[in-house]
Amino acid sequence: MLSMLFMMSVFSVVLAEPDEEDTFYIIVNKNNSIETITIGQLSRVFTKKTKKFDNGVAALPIAQRASRSVTQLFNLRVLKKNAKQLKYYWSRKMFSGSSKPPKALSSDMEVEKFVASLQNAIGYVSQLPTSTQVKVLTVEP
Repeated sequence: MLSMLFMMSVFSVVLAEPDEEDTFYIIVNKNNSIETITIGQLSRVFTKKTKKFDNGVAALPIAQRASRSVTQLFNLRVLKKNAKQLKYYWSRKMFSGSSKPPKALSSDMEVEKFVASLQNAIGYVSQLPTSTQVKVLTVEP
């Protein structure tokens, strides 16, 4: 009985460890003065409810294609929307002429290169960036 309880506790610890598929990193250009961002601020930037970071610098959000798992994870955790809800959100915004969705690139590498090239760009990637031209932000609740 004790060995069975021990095995169950070990099994649940293994399940509780974070999976690489459950992780994403928020990156900005290395010259951007921002170091931290809240989930609320991220949501406002990526839904284009604001066009600036809290430090007053213009923000240019860069997404990844909707089919990418990192995008689905980002949308659920940060935007609190699934693909269908987000499509509806942007359809309404575009119909009213108020805004378009962020540009969507096809890979982490493309996002990293884009963010490295523009000081006001912000994006998300599934793996730690390799470029020294971008930095990872600390995300606060």
